[in-house]
Amino acid sequence: GGDLAGLTTKINANYFTDLGVNVLWISCPFEQIHGWVVGKNNGFKHYAYHGYYIQDYTLIDQNMGTTNDLKTFIDTAHAKGIRVVFDIVMNHPGYNTHQDMNQYQFGTLYAGWENATVNNYHDFIDYNASTWVNWWGPQWLRAGLPGYSAPGGDELTKSVGDLPDFKTESTEHVGLPAFYARKSDTKAVYMPNTTVRGYLIKWLTDWVRSYGVDGFRVDTAKHVELAGWSALKSAAVQALRDWKAANPAKKLDDLDFWMTAEA
Repeated sequence: GGDLAGLTTKINANYFTDLGVNVLWISCPFEQIHGWVVGKNNGFKHYAYHGYYIQDYTLIDQNMGTTNDLKTFIDTAHAKGIRVVFDIVMNHPGYNTHQDMNQYQFGTLYAGWENATVNNYHDFIDYNASTWVNWWGPQWLRAGLPGYSAPGGDELTKSVGDLPDFKTESTEHVGLPAFYARKSDTKAVYMPNTTVRGYLIKWLTDWVRSYGVDGFRVDTAKHVELAGWSALKSAAVQALRDWKAANPAKKLDDLDFWMTAEA
């Protein structure tokens, strides 16, 4: 079925067991941007099914399923001796889409945007509008938009694929992303004295502590400072230990949280 429930069905049918599989690595399951953006060279409507255009780290993307589906999937996998690894990205969120700009009131759209095509998509966006600060906010991102700092020229501060770049190296304390105030479904809560990195690590490791995720495969690893990955690993190790302590009958063993990354 291409979703969490479909994976659970395959586990119960011993599909993976018969293949000798003992780990399932799945796409980033977090909520993605809504709607579409223009694909490379204006060729197609580009959607975020790959999981790398995250909009809200505290929610499961509806294309993947629900939190109940996630719990059932991981519990079923563990019962069959199969671990679960999430793909994750901490370098950038997703692009702005017309649908999100309209729904969450950031940036400015010109009349008729609902009828945009791949050939005129950008013509309906005012990239000089002051209302871009209502998106993630300049404390969170390098985006080259009004009110935001421009991306840098090195691997840690550049814009990968024109995506906005998280300021994971910043020591500045930040509030929640600006548009989350108009996002009624988010589970994100304000945390005082917390940095961009602190929020991202908390959001990512909450899934480990709540559901027993066994590991992360890290995307765009070279674009985040090593201290950021080290902090994520330490927090995830503790989160999995907490889950195992709270769920002794569900754990496979006492192995610590595992991480790998693209190189």
